[in-house]
Amino acid sequence: MINPGQILQQQYQAIQLIGYCGFGQTWEVDHSGTIKIMKILQVPRAIEDEEMDQVISLFEQEAKVLKQLHEPGLPKVEPQGYFIWSEAGNEPLHCLVMEKIEGINLSDWMEQVHDNQPIEEEQAIAWLTQLVEIIGKLHQHHCIHRALKPRNIMLRSSTAENSNHNGAKQPSGSYRNLPTEEASQQTNRKASRANNLSSISITEKSVAQQTVAQPGNHPEKTRETLDQKQEVENEKYRTDHQQHSQKQKWGQLALIDFGATKQVTETYLRQFEGKDATEMISQGYTSPEQYEGKITRQSDVFAIARTIVYLVTAQDPGNLPTDPQSGRLMWRHRANQISKTLADLIDEMMANLPQCRPQTTEDILERLANYNQQVQVEVKSTQKKQPVPAKKNYLPDSPLQQKILNFKGKSQETTQFHAGTFRPNS
Repeated sequence: MINPGQILQQQYQAIQLIGYCGFGQTWEVDHSGTIKIMKILQVPRAIEDEEMDQVISLFEQEAKVLKQLHEPGLPKVEPQGYFIWSEAGNEPLHCLVMEKIEGINLSDWMEQVHDNQPIEEEQAIAWLTQLVEIIGKLHQHHCIHRALKPRNIMLRSSTAENSNHNGAKQPSGSYRNLPTEEASQQTNRKASRANNLSSISITEKSVAQQTVAQPGNHPEKTRETLDQKQEVENEKYRTDHQQHSQKQKWGQLALIDFGATKQVTETYLRQFEGKDATEMISQGYTSPEQYEGKITRQSDVFAIARTIVYLVTAQDPGNLPTDPQSGRLMWRHRANQISKTLADLIDEMMANLPQCRPQTTEDILERLANYNQQVQVEVKSTQKKQPVPAKKNYLPDSPLQQKILNFKGKSQETTQFHAGTFRPNS
């Protein structure tokens, strides 16, 4: 296709080939001193025109979706990031340039940073929430990733060091080690909240003045409405602050390897059913329906759950046993730090049948939002009193005592011995 050092569009210089994706390649390129990722699609002449058009259409749709979604969990694509490049005598190349996410993938993070130790429940919840939110954004644009696994999930370098269980974590609210954009966003949120509160205060004063001047007003109802608006604004601020604190503490995750991403419509799903979808198989993370050549939105949900299992057990799901009757993955015995409530949700997310998994990401997020309250109830219900040590039964110390014990046994009486003496039970 292209060679190292070659320049495309007079601005992208190819550095090195880093992988293959479907009908194309993935390259690392230099764009005005910034390293980026460029996916190149070259459709072979051997395939039929209809299939070629479909492949190109899906590639264009992927570019369109990534340009629309400006999410920290997805690589950014500039407005001019998609283009068609050709040179004399060669087939045209469809190119998509996107942000290179700096950081470490979760597989390497577990091995190199976390010493192959299971993560705790709080971190598992934070990362599960992030992954579900990111996938939810893709699903809203009718995209299915299809290749989710620890190696395709990056922990951005700006926050990666904070997620190390051996390192000191930043206190909540600190802007240190945050990307400039995130710090700016939080500052803007605080300023916006201050402005909103000020405007509410001004409104209250003006309403109070009008109430005195104009008969027929109801200051109690007006104040109640203002209090409700302020509470909504405060709740939104608390939610944003909590999410920001969690990302600062545990790091921001981002998805990569969009070579497997498919733009999905209901028509396309029906057309795809029964066809080969096994080129992106990852043992332990790929859903059962993908082995049969079928894809659904719940396929991504399955892969997220398997990724969390890997993180909380430090074991590859493909190496864990399954129940011979139900086919369920047997992992809970390796994750005693995970509560039953969260474990039940994870098991449901990776049910064998897609229709048995949560049907929307909103459902998962709602259940996670209520998680803390559920766990508190669960902990109280499972608390048990310390067991009382059983009394020690002393054995006879001498042949005489043994004979007496045998004699008593024949008469169906039990004899206990203590400190060299015996005492019949009454």
